[in-house]
Amino acid sequence: MAILRKSDAIAEAEALIAALRPMESKLDFGKHLTLAAYIAKTEATRGLLADLNTMIAQLESARNTFNQGENELIGMSRRMRNGVRVQFGSKSDEIAMVGGIGTTERKRPARRRGPVGPVPSDGSSAPTA
Repeated sequence: MAILRKSDAIAEAEALIAALRPMESKLDFGKHLTLAAYIAKTEATRGLLADLNTMIAQLESARNTFNQGENELIGMSRRMRNGVRVQFGSKSDEIAMVGGIGTTERKRPARRRGPVGPVPSDGSSAPTA
């Protein structure tokens, strides 16, 4: 699921617009700093955010499509190697040519060794002298 972006600046601007509306006639910050310009900039930024969220959703869709295709390719690669293993055997040179590991070349698991010497009965791990 795509994580859509939110804007604290837009939320703050909307609150400021609501607070400035009652005193609009008294405001005089200069010719470029008007409430109408501020509202227009807020709406423009809201539009940019909507465009961004649309792109995020499209990107998420493309990512899902890619992941699905990649998983299908991985499965097909596995089936191709298994086909070589079935046709030529798991000890064959052909299985090595396609990147498989023959059963004779697999690393054997190392045998675990137990503790050396008697284990203390009191539960401590340090030997007593």
